[in-house]
Amino acid sequence: MNPFESARTEAIRLRTELEGKGVNLEQQGYSLVVATCKALDVSFKEVKADFHLLKGADATIIIGRKWVLVRKDLPDEVKAFLVAHEIGHLRQHPTILGTVEVRQDALTADAETNGVREVESYGARERQELQANVFAREFLLPRKLARRTFMEEQRSASFVAKDRGLPLELIRLQFYDAVLLPNIDQLSKTFQLPDKPTKAQEPAVNSDKKTTLVEAVPAQVKPPHCCCA
Repeated sequence: MNPFESARTEAIRLRTELEGKGVNLEQQGYSLVVATCKALDVSFKEVKADFHLLKGADATIIIGRKWVLVRKDLPDEVKAFLVAHEIGHLRQHPTILGTVEVRQDALTADAETNGVREVESYGARERQELQANVFAREFLLPRKLARRTFMEEQRSASFVAKDRGLPLELIRLQFYDAVLLPNIDQLSKTFQLPDKPTKAQEPAVNSDKKTTLVEAVPAQVKPPHCCCA
């Protein structure tokens, strides 16, 4: 499972957890993230844009203390995405120290500007911010729901954005993913790893050598047929 499917899986896991606690998953986006913070015992507060802990961003989380701050002057649909993004960090990256900031352009920004945080590895930062984005989108509008809404109910992105109190771009991205990306559940059913190595694989598996050279080809490949004149 790649990091982004892992983020989607964690988002659905959290929705299931919240449902078990009696949280209404059908409420509008901002109300949902506020209820989520309460259910997770996360301190949530709206603050002024110049509040020093925001560090010029639009939202931040201190994971160690379970504090989430967001700018109070932003539209509720934007705040819903930002807070869900920070909850994504809490659920997926619990060992991050300090604060993790995010701006409202994270939903549409490229990887280089997708969130702001001081880290040692640029690759790690990029991956974590993208994971938090995917988590937020899947948490607020799961792909299965997006697909049903678009394909069966034939609702437009603008209708769903207004109905659920979410950014229009978030809805569009989830519609794209729901229609174009493969269903990970179906893939797992059609492809299963073997329970144990085959007879041909056993020598390599059971070798006690430090290194083993293995020659391998796809199982169904046959030697090429040569025709000579």
